[in-house]
Amino acid sequence: VHTYPDFGLTIIKDKYWHVTFRHAQYKTTQPTGHFHQDELAITLSINGQPILIDPGSYVYTANSKWRNYFRSYAQHNTFYINNQEALEDCGLFQLPKKQNIHKPEYIAQENKIIMTSTHGALQRNVTLDAQEKTLILDDSIKVSPETNPSKFCPLNWTFIFSPTASLAQDSKNWLILVNQKPVAQTSSTFNLSPEPGVFSPAYGTKNSCTKLVATKVYTQREQT
Repeated sequence: VHTYPDFGLTIIKDKYWHVTFRHAQYKTTQPTGHFHQDELAITLSINGQPILIDPGSYVYTANSKWRNYFRSYAQHNTFYINNQEALEDCGLFQLPKKQNIHKPEYIAQENKIIMTSTHGALQRNVTLDAQEKTLILDDSIKVSPETNPSKFCPLNWTFIFSPTASLAQDSKNWLILVNQKPVAQTSSTFNLSPEPGVFSPAYGTKNSCTKLVATKVYTQREQT
């Protein structure tokens, strides 16, 4: 496990797994021009095969619509409150961010690593069990009685898959295949739905991929 607290990133790597976990680390002295809305996002490779990917940036000033989309929450493997700040209201090289300085928590056991990070009212726990070969995401939202619940409705989840991986539905789960062979399987308390996705392998290049998405509306007393 390698953690870079000032940058806001934890990397777990062994012969089988490569997982990254983005923390909501930010100081107001940092310029926001190259930040994306990727708080609590993960990437995943298995046996050197990319599964969940960061989709890149695509363009900058050439197209403001695509610039904002590629740096938005909807274009990262995270979960987010649907009424977050509209990127159209800020410059192409600015991002509204609040200072957040905290040390992400992680517990390393013999065959298991548990990481926890928060972003405002949102919290994501990532558990990697090397023996069971499982990666578990436990997402939650903390809502106080004083909080207007409409500010937290709805929550969206996004998972963007490598173009080298394909998906096949198996009951409520999804099989992840590489070269037509299953390499992993999803299991979720939500109904994950497939949608067309895009990623950028290089500046100015936009290719197709697949993503899974989910949405849940929360009341004031609910948690994931």
